[in-house]
Amino acid sequence: MFDFIVCRAAFKNFADPLGALREMHRVLKPGGEALVIDMDRHASNAAIDREMDGMKLGPINAFINRTLLKTMLRKRAYAKADFQRMAAATRFGGAEVGERSMGLDVWLRK
Repeated sequence: MFDFIVCRAAFKNFADPLGALREMHRVLKPGGEALVIDMDRHASNAAIDREMDGMKLGPINAFINRTLLKTMLRKRAYAKADFQRMAAATRFGGAEVGERSMGLDVWLRK
């Protein structure tokens, strides 16, 4: 049993996102919290560019990361409403979703 779970930049890759949320709930202690930090499906190109600029990557790495984020990864990401809907369908019963730059912070409490 865990007091706190963090899932960072991985949720969009899960084949069964509801199953992942259910498993998080199962392994949390009563009163425990889970935080999902991931990309927002509605992240703008400008927000992605700002994040990449802040990382100070070399030109090749920056190009590769921008391209992956703007194409493949953004398409697989979830929006705020998606997380709220998924959380409501689990024993969490809901989620508090904060928006930041190109991402979302999804807080789940048991």
